[in-house]
Formats: sequence, structure tokens, C-alpha cells
Amino acid sequence: MKRSSKSTICLVVAVAALLPYVLLPGQEVIYDGQLAITANEAVQSGSLTGLWAVDFWGESTRADHSTRSWRPLVSLGWALQSRLHGPSAAAYHVMDMVLHACASALVVLLLSAWGIDRRWLLPAGLLFALHPVQTDSVASLVGRADVMAGICLFGALVLQARASRRERPWMLRAGALGLLAAALMCKEYAVVFPFILIATDLVRRAAGTTTDCDRRGQVRTWLCGLTLLAIYLFTRVLLFGDLGGAPATAGFHPLADEPWPARWATSLALVPLALRLAIAPVALNHHYRFGTLSIPEGLLDPRALWGFLLIAILVAAAAWLWQKRHETPPALALLLFLLPLAPSLHAVSVTGVLFAERFLYIPVAGLVVVVAWALQKWAVSAAARKGALAALAFVIVLFGGMTFARVGDWASMERLARSSLASYPNGSDVWKQLGLALVLDARHGEAVTALARAVEINPRDAQAWMVYAEALKGTRRYDEAIEALEKVVELAPAEPGVILREAGQLKLLAGRAEQAVAPLARAHELMPADARSLYYLVQAYLSSGEPEAAVTALLDGERAVQTDPESLRPLLGQAMLRTAQQRLDDGRNDEALSWTRQATQTTDLPPPGLFLGGMIATKAGDPELASRLFGVALSRDPELLRTKHDNAVRLVEAGTFDEAIALLEEVLAVEPEHAPSLFNLGRALLLSGRPAEAIGPLERGLRRMEDERARSLLEQARAEAG
Repeated sequence: MKRSSKSTICLVVAVAALLPYVLLPGQEVIYDGQLAITANEAVQSGSLTGLWAVDFWGESTRADHSTRSWRPLVSLGWALQSRLHGPSAAAYHVMDMVLHACASALVVLLLSAWGIDRRWLLPAGLLFALHPVQTDSVASLVGRADVMAGICLFGALVLQARASRRERPWMLRAGALGLLAAALMCKEYAVVFPFILIATDLVRRAAGTTTDCDRRGQVRTWLCGLTLLAIYLFTRVLLFGDLGGAPATAGFHPLADEPWPARWATSLALVPLALRLAIAPVALNHHYRFGTLSIPEGLLDPRALWGFLLIAILVAAAAWLWQKRHETPPALALLLFLLPLAPSLHAVSVTGVLFAERFLYIPVAGLVVVVAWALQKWAVSAAARKGALAALAFVIVLFGGMTFARVGDWASMERLARSSLASYPNGSDVWKQLGLALVLDARHGEAVTALARAVEINPRDAQAWMVYAEALKGTRRYDEAIEALEKVVELAPAEPGVILREAGQLKLLAGRAEQAVAPLARAHELMPADARSLYYLVQAYLSSGEPEAAVTALLDGERAVQTDPESLRPLLGQAMLRTAQQRLDDGRNDEALSWTRQATQTTDLPPPGLFLGGMIATKAGDPELASRLFGVALSRDPELLRTKHDNAVRLVEAGTFDEAIALLEEVLAVEPEHAPSLFNLGRALLLSGRPAEAIGPLERGLRRMEDERARSLLEQARAEAG
């Protein structure tokens, strides 16, 4: 084939790969992309060298909750982009589109290297580029790991195939090894890539397409590839302490408590699903876990047996064509399809999801190889070729339209979740994701319905219960929200401070302040620098009549106070004044004055706080302190007395007499002869059924100012008092 012809085909396929994703740059970062990129401090602001010591989500490799997914080259790419253009979703999406276009062009080169005729390269390349199942890898952002791994594998296989036709093949083989090393730092299932390289060489050897010199070079490449794999595995042990994936809980993964036979049976049962999605990409789903796929009970389960039989049929057919007909593409295609799936489908350890369509990014290339080979083999006549090309054109256009539509589903988390629920209505994780999206959109009533369905399907999902509690809180169903959070605490492997904090806040909102103290105190103990935990704890102490405990908590919680002094420091003065008021009510005037002085000296009280301190000082018998505090309060807020008087009038009109009386007494403590306040105090006392007490302020007010309505109220008070 002429170089220009092949280059043109690669260019056309690459451009076509971009077309269904043309609207993707206008979409936001959603779902796992937020955790891996925009909310990942290691990516957004950490050092570039530090990316080698964190997992894919930015957690330390030694953290107990690390996922043990290590993909530093992918994270490095995001980090470089974030430093160039900030957290721009469009830039991330465009880069993923370009990477997918490169991978599609490499598939064309791989087909050519494996003997596919030029006439079938373009339709086969388009089939890979426009396949709807690839949207999970291209549109999700986290799927960049799969696309980059695919680029590395396809490139390595092309270089290895070309090396046998060059006089100095060592440079190409070195390039293939470099790509294998890069792949290992892009995606965990790349551990099988050296074996794919070895297996493809063995297939080509059996076909008689290699020389003795080629075979010696291949062996050296194999040994180097296996050495790279050993170094990678050793590095994982150093970073994570072992080779396995993250330990899963029964509430997080349906295979967590299952024995190995059930896991292997699940691996076998998932192969038919993978093949079905590759051939007929309908009923797509971004998240397969609880409620989407049932778990086989063991290796004798019919679903596992069907998966085993399917694999056996495919292997037998590829082996027969290889040995009897000397046809290598089916065997090579099967390697591309099965081997990348093996570590992803729980054959080695439990992965984060039961199944993901991005696992099929490379296997789809295997399907394309088979399709191109079959057309080349049997569409020999002109009529057959025309018919095959027409059928391919129809499928390619159909796939392009399906991909365009599927990209639209990734426009928002709500839309993505609803599209999945249309095909998998029992997916508890997707109901949870929908509920979370609705909570973030402040649609709490709808969120409650979605999250109730999530916990109904999977009652062991602590995260779903947590979001459910938030939704219930948004609808002011506090008692139910508290029960949901108690379920979270029951399911959590340890006491999570955030959960305890939320439980305490809910009890506060429900008016159960005394019950809120214990969880909030424990939350503050677990998270001593968390300002919200301390804030809610202080509020719980104040609401339950323990202001001195609030003072102690604030004085001891300096770490939390430093994180949010604007919210917490004013609370200290408030708590001290509440303690002073409590001492005053108990008749311990000296202690009340001491607490009042401490409050004014320790914190910068606002005018209402200073005024309250003045009231306490007045009642405790220190007019000098009271006068000073009143003076400072009024100098800072000259309208303070007017505001109190006007509020009191509104309270009288509303029939809230006790609060109105308290406010008017505060005004009169500063201006004892203020006639309007005296009149309104007398009126409030009279209306509240205390006519004898109303006489005094009404008489004092009338001595200051004649008022016909006030005199009428005085006569009424005297009559009612007898």
C-alpha cells in the first residue's frame, strides 16, 4: 500500500472520530470526573512529582481508604492541562476527543500491519471510531485512562509488527517497550499487554511470517516486557503494600463477601454481556453494580456455563482457523477482545464496579479486526463487496447517530442517570446518583423519592443513606433524617466525624438539643479542626441550657476557631453572656458581673451583645458598668433603642406580649422616662392580663406627656385591678 493512501485513510478516520463528539466541549465535568480532576487537589494544585505518590483520586497510596488505582500518566496529563488553562471542562473534553482520534488512526495502522486489505481499512476504522460503546471512555473524562492505554497497546503492536520488516528493528522494539511501560501507568489492566504482545508474535510465528532473526529479537522483547511488568508490580507493592485492589464492603460491591468461585463465575457470565455490547451497543449504562446485573451463585450456574461455553467456542474457532486455514486475524482479534477484559472482570481482584463499558475500548478493536477479516475473506466478488460496503455504511451511520445521542446523555448527572434507569430501573447506585444530582439542584422532594428507591434496593449502602438524610433534611423531615443518619453510623466501619456532625445538626433542627450534644461532641473530638462541628456543638450547649459548657468547648477548640474565627469568636461572647444571665437568674450577682466583664474583655461584642451585658449589669447592681456598656452599644448603633421599641410594638400587635415587655424594659433601662415606651409597656401588661403592673408605667408616661389613648388605658387598668 502506498504511504499516502494509508495516511489519507488515517486522517479521514481521525476526523470522523471527532464528529459525534462535537457538542462534548460545551458540557460540564460530571460524575467521576469531578472526583478525579476538579476536586482532586493533587491534580489541581499539588506538585507534579507528588502525583506518583497518590492514587487516581488524589488520596495517598498508603491511606486506608485509597482505591489503589494508580494511573500517574493520566493524572499528570490533567495536572498539566489545569496549569495551562485552569479547570476548563472544554479543554479536557477536547483533549479526550483528540486522543480518541489518535487511537482510531492507530487501529487503521494495526489492521494494515495484520494483513487487512486497503479497501477495508476505512470502514473498519470508522466502525471503531464511531462505535457507541466508546462514549463511556471519551465522554466520561476518567475514561481517558482507557483511551491512553489503548493508544499505547495499539502503537506497541504496530511497532512490533513493523519491526520484522526492518533492517534495524531494535528502535521499533524499544518504542514498543516504551509504550508498554507507559500503558502500565495508564490503566491497571495493562498488566496483560506484555502477554498480548507475546501471543501476537506467537500467532505470527505459527503463520510462518517471521525469520530466525525476528524470532530472536522477539524473545528479547518478551523478556524486556516481562521485566517491565515485574518492575511495575514491585512498584505497586512499594506504594500500596500489596498487589490487590481496594478492599470492598458488602454495601459497596455485590462481590465483596462472595467466595472466589462466585467471582470467577461472574467473570465468565460477564463475557457474553461484553460481546453483546460490542455487537449490539444498545441499553447502555454508565454504572453497573447493584441491581443492574445478577450475581451467579457458582461455576455451575447456567450464566457462568454459558460464558465458559462462549469462550470455548471462540477459542476453538480461532484455533481451527489458525491451524487449518492459516488465518491469523481471528486469533489476534480474540487476544484483543479477551485478554484486556480478564483483569477487569474480577478474575484477579474485585474492581470498583461490576462492569464498565470503558473496559470495552480495546476489545472493540478486536471486533473490528474480525469484521474486516471476514469481509476481506468472503466479500470477494464485486457484487458482494458492494453489498458489504452498503451494509457497513448503514451500520457506520447508525453508530454515528447513536454515539451523538449518547454523548448528549453526558451533559448532566441527572440526564445520565435517567438514561441508565430507562434500561436498568433497579440500579441502586444510579438512583443514588440521581438523588444526589437532585439534592445539589435543591429539588429535595424529588430526591427523597429517588434515594428511597436506592436504599430499598441496597439497604447496606451507607453513602445512599447519607444523601437520603440530606434530602430529608431539605424537606424538613428531621426525625426521618435522623433515622437515616443512624443507619449510616450503623453501616460505617468506623465512627465518621462528618456523619456524627450531620446527625447532631439534624437533632438541633428537630429541637432535640440535649440529644445533639453527644454526637456533636464526638464529631468535634474526631475532627478537632472542623469549625462546623464546634459551631453546632456550641449551639447545642446553648440551646440545652449549658452556656458554660459552650464556653469551655470554644476555649478548648482553638484549632477549629482558627479555621473560622468570624463564626466562632462571636459565639464565645454570646456563651459568656448566657452564663452571666444564668448566674443572675440564680441570684449569684457577683458571678454574673464577673462573666459579663469577661465577655466584654475577651471578645468584641456586637451592639446587641453589649446592650445585653448592660442589662445584666443593671440587674446585678453595677450601674457604672451598665452605663458604660449601654454607651458603647449606642455609639456603635444609634438606632438600637428605636429598633427595639419598634420591634416591641410589632410584637404587641402580634399578641406576643412577654417578648414585647422584655424589649420595652430594655429600652427603659437606658431611657427610663421615654413616654412612648412607657405607654406601650403599660398596654402590653394590660393586654397580657397584668392590669395592676400596667398602672405604674402608664402613670409615669402621662406625667411626661399627655396622651388620650394612654389615659384611657390607665382608667381601664385601674378598673380591672380593682
